[in-house]
Amino acid sequence: MKKILFTIIIHLSLMQLSFAQIIDVSKLKLGIDFKDTYMHNPFIKKAFIFSINVSVDKLGKIDSVYFSKTKDVELKDAMDLSGIRKSVITEKTFFKAYKNSIIIMPVMALNLNDQFY
Repeated sequence: MKKILFTIIIHLSLMQLSFAQIIDVSKLKLGIDFKDTYMHNPFIKKAFIFSINVSVDKLGKIDSVYFSKTKDVELKDAMDLSGIRKSVITEKTFFKAYKNSIIIMPVMALNLNDQFY
């Protein structure tokens, strides 16, 4: 039993080949912004949490851009997701350093006009 447990532990530890690093994405000029119709609606009091996932191929080019929460109808009404996708794709030089990787950028968007007590 100890040999099986030891073998499983070794096998699982060798499978963990991914790593994480902190990337300074503040240099990116992403067009993450609320639509005007959402900003001026006094009845909507929400914050959105989603992630932008960018996969980079072996040449350093952006392969695909997808969002973690695209089925949320309110997110599509509040933000221009296609505009965000286009602004990520235009940033070609930033992603060249991250070949063969997937970059996950968490985003929390809050309408600061909704702050009330």
